[in-house]
Amino acid sequence: MVLAGSHIRVLGNRARVVDDFIQLGSNSDHVEIAHDRILGAGPSHHGKGDSRSPGTTWVHHNIVDTRHQVPWGKPDPDGLLRSNYHGWRGQRPFPAHTASALGQGDPWKAHHNTLVFDGTRSSTGSVIQLWYRRSGTGVAHEAYNNLLVEVSGGAFMKGLSLDAGPQAYAGTVYARPSDALDGPLFENIDGPDGNRNHAFLQAFRRPSDHAASMRWQPAGWTAGSIRAPVGLDADYRPGAGSAAARGAVSLPDDFPGPRSQWRGAIAPR
Repeated sequence: MVLAGSHIRVLGNRARVVDDFIQLGSNSDHVEIAHDRILGAGPSHHGKGDSRSPGTTWVHHNIVDTRHQVPWGKPDPDGLLRSNYHGWRGQRPFPAHTASALGQGDPWKAHHNTLVFDGTRSSTGSVIQLWYRRSGTGVAHEAYNNLLVEVSGGAFMKGLSLDAGPQAYAGTVYARPSDALDGPLFENIDGPDGNRNHAFLQAFRRPSDHAASMRWQPAGWTAGSIRAPVGLDADYRPGAGSAAARGAVSLPDDFPGPRSQWRGAIAPR
C-alpha cells in the first residue's frame, strides 16, 4: 500500500509481504503504525516532500522479521533490466524510496519495536536511524526501547550522522542469536573523526563520536542501551531474565502506546 495524508492509523495487522508493508509519503502527518506483526519489509519512507507537522509519525510495538530473502524486481525474460534489478534479496525492516524528493526530512518516533534482520544483506542495517541523514525540520527523530536482533554478523545500524539534525536513541537492546556472530555495532558513522565503525558500545562511548551525540541527547546515544543475548523464541518473546525484560527508558509524555519496563514489541515469556 502506497499512501500519504493526515490522521492515518494502521493497527494490529498480521501480514506476510514481499514488498513494503506500508509505503508512507514523507508529506504525511499524524500517522500511527502500531502492534503489527510483519514477515517481510515493514513500513517505509517515501520521499514526497515536506510534512505539515513533521515528527508526528509514530511507529511502535511492531514486530518486523526480514531475515528471509524474497524475490525482488520484475520478470525479465529478455535480460533488459540491470542485473541488480531482479533476483532474491534480504529486506530492511524500514526501507526507503525516492530520497531525491525527501524535502526537509522525515523524522519518525519509533519505540518498542522488535526488528529481526540480516545485517549482511542490508545497506543500512536495521534503518531505525534517521533516514538519509537529513532533518532540517527542527524536530527530533527519536528511537527508544527497541529490540534489534541481527542474525548474521552484520551491522545493526549503518549511515549514522552526528550532524544531520536533532536525533535521540536510547534504551536499545542489540542482540544476536550467537556470540560467535561478532560484526560491527555501528558502521559508517559520520562524525567529528570522519567515518568510523564501532563494534561495541564501550568503544562508541569513549571517542569524540559519543561526545558529539550529546548535542542532541544529553546522556549520549547509548544511554540505557546494552548489547546482550535475549533468547528470542518462535513467538518473538525474549527470555524473562534477559536484558530485554527490563531497563526501558522513560518515554516523552506525548508518545502513544503502553509504558513498560521491558523492551521490544511484546512482553518477555
